[in-house]
Amino acid sequence: MCTYTHTNAQEHKCGTFVSASFKEFHAASAKGESTLASRPVISPQEMTIVSPSGKFLIHYTKYGNDRVDSTDKNQNSTPDYIDSVCYYFDEVYSYEVNTLGYPSPPSDQNGGGSEAYDIYVRNMKETGYYGLTEQDFRVASTNSQPKSTSFISIDNNYSVNTNGTKSYNTFGIDALKITAAHEFHHAIQFGCYGINDKGFDIAIYEMYSTWMEYLQYPTVKDYMNYAKSLFTNPQEYRFGRRGTSDIYTGYGWSIFFEFLHHKFGKSVSKDMWDNIGKGALPFRALELSLNAKGSSLNDMWCELAQWMYHTGSKSYGISDANKFMDAEDLPAMKAITDSVNPSLLFSQSIYTYEFRLYSCVLPNNQTIADTADFMCSIVSPNPFYNISTNQNPLVFSVSKEITQNAISSSGYYWNLDAKGMQYCSYAAFSKGIAVKSNQVVYPNPFILTQNQELMFPLPEMANEGDMALLAIFTPSGKKVYSDNLQIEIDPKNKAHYGLNTLVIKFLQAETLERGVYVFTVEYKGKIIHGKFLVK
Repeated sequence: MCTYTHTNAQEHKCGTFVSASFKEFHAASAKGESTLASRPVISPQEMTIVSPSGKFLIHYTKYGNDRVDSTDKNQNSTPDYIDSVCYYFDEVYSYEVNTLGYPSPPSDQNGGGSEAYDIYVRNMKETGYYGLTEQDFRVASTNSQPKSTSFISIDNNYSVNTNGTKSYNTFGIDALKITAAHEFHHAIQFGCYGINDKGFDIAIYEMYSTWMEYLQYPTVKDYMNYAKSLFTNPQEYRFGRRGTSDIYTGYGWSIFFEFLHHKFGKSVSKDMWDNIGKGALPFRALELSLNAKGSSLNDMWCELAQWMYHTGSKSYGISDANKFMDAEDLPAMKAITDSVNPSLLFSQSIYTYEFRLYSCVLPNNQTIADTADFMCSIVSPNPFYNISTNQNPLVFSVSKEITQNAISSSGYYWNLDAKGMQYCSYAAFSKGIAVKSNQVVYPNPFILTQNQELMFPLPEMANEGDMALLAIFTPSGKKVYSDNLQIEIDPKNKAHYGLNTLVIKFLQAETLERGVYVFTVEYKGKIIHGKFLVK
């Protein structure tokens, strides 16, 4: 797993499917050749220890570039970090194999020095990957999908780099825990279910391994760094991208397996992997597993539309049973916004299983206009039966011309024409809700021992879901922070005579030193500035 390694706007969390060894293994497998991957060299003076369960052999060193911290508080002659590696891999094995019911990965027949599964602890920071699961050699398979033994590499401490830069979003033992959960399921995937020789649908492998992270360790929110992309850039991170270059989309879509787990428990996911093991392509295997439960991908997708809408400020007041567990901390989906004057028409192309959110201002004879949001998605009559995916025409309109789709009591009507394709839609109507830009920074002063969030003001006429540039300076002019942050509603603050308030939320204020700071907020060419105090 790696953080924010951008290549053409792609973020690779895991090194497993972008490594040279993965490509070499599948090139050889396509020729029917057996392969043997090069094992990592831990130097100098490699040491090994078997985990308490006997399932894992941990390779590490106390010296050189790969060294682990030698602290040994329990004085058992093993570094505490290695004790933690043993503990969490044993814990992950117990959960994924004994609790969820997955088979254990096949033995490598002493490939790393014993029958136990090999974990190599080394300095991974230069790669940017949290971890890497590498295929070793092929094992017997009943179909054309190569199955293999494997071994895992993890970082030696998950810390900030010596030059102060960060390779990871999550650090220390929290990073170790989620890496163990993520990479061990890759080992199960490789050894027990296999991967089709064309590399189709690999995104599902990352999707599920990322779900394993926060299913097992829900207090560690590393997945949020990737899930947010689904909402801020829904066209780029659409569901069901099937090529080998689309792996990065899988990390964020781990929330789809959260949704399925809420609906069916562990059974649908387990059945999906069984179907993959029988030779079905992964997205098709997902549809088959849902069919066996009397459901379908299309049914679930249309229900998911409401969950995807109810994030950020739109999640307030929604039952926990009908939203993601971290819905409030996910951004609201970026909308295509316009005003109905006197009618509105969007004509666009859209891929199947891609969400589009249209937000419409509905003028009325009141001071504050009504608003209506429409979540739309086209689905396939035979999901993922074919490899190719095409864009489909979509025409969405709002007017006062009477159709069967009334927008509450607003006097407006909506219509969606998908040119014969089946589609999902979800509509939400807001009757004249007043929203105003915040005009002050709060809380001010920000008290380090009491506060967690710092809200910054915006120029007038800002729009929820847009981005604004926040910059923070010391009084001497030294810049200490600069980034684009999403504009959101803070309904908990009624600063304007009870009206909801638009803000940009700064979540890193606790990293600031005590003192006075100057800030600027830039939005669409307008700049406001002010001061705040950290105590």
